[in-house]
Amino acid sequence: MLKEKHSREKDEKDTAKYIDLVRLERKQAMNILNTFTESANDAVVMLDDNGKITYWNTAAEGIFGYQRDEILGESLHERICQPSLWDKASTSLEQFRQSGQCPMVSKRTELKARHRDGSEIPVELTLRSLDMNSKSMTLGVIRDVSERYRAEAEKQRGFEKFQRSLIQTIR
Repeated sequence: MLKEKHSREKDEKDTAKYIDLVRLERKQAMNILNTFTESANDAVVMLDDNGKITYWNTAAEGIFGYQRDEILGESLHERICQPSLWDKASTSLEQFRQSGQCPMVSKRTELKARHRDGSEIPVELTLRSLDMNSKSMTLGVIRDVSERYRAEAEKQRGFEKFQRSLIQTIR
């Protein structure tokens, strides 16, 4: 009886040590992930299965103008989607919740997002579906492509100017 009690106590201590080790490893992994996402130039956003924001990195603050503490728990669609896309976004979210499938998951999509001040921001969005602790989550990486759009427009203007100049020279 005494041996059984001692064995049970040892098992409980071993289990507690294992749980502590798992918690420590998880905390270290979260610290690494946090360091990575906070150093990223792209917005890193995580949503729960209701489309509510559960993670918002520093780059997201800069791109969209919302501070982390004011946007956590809010609907991503209502905050950064253009109002004309709300229905489509809600339908896609519902489809994703029911089937785990969404046309935008695992694809790079260019669209117009909305800054806090209401201005449009051209962005490139990549979504990934995650299963965390038996909960469906969505990870979004959002890149502000405004500078690329400006460079492309400038390149186009330069090309058009060159064409006009060439035509003038030929005449």
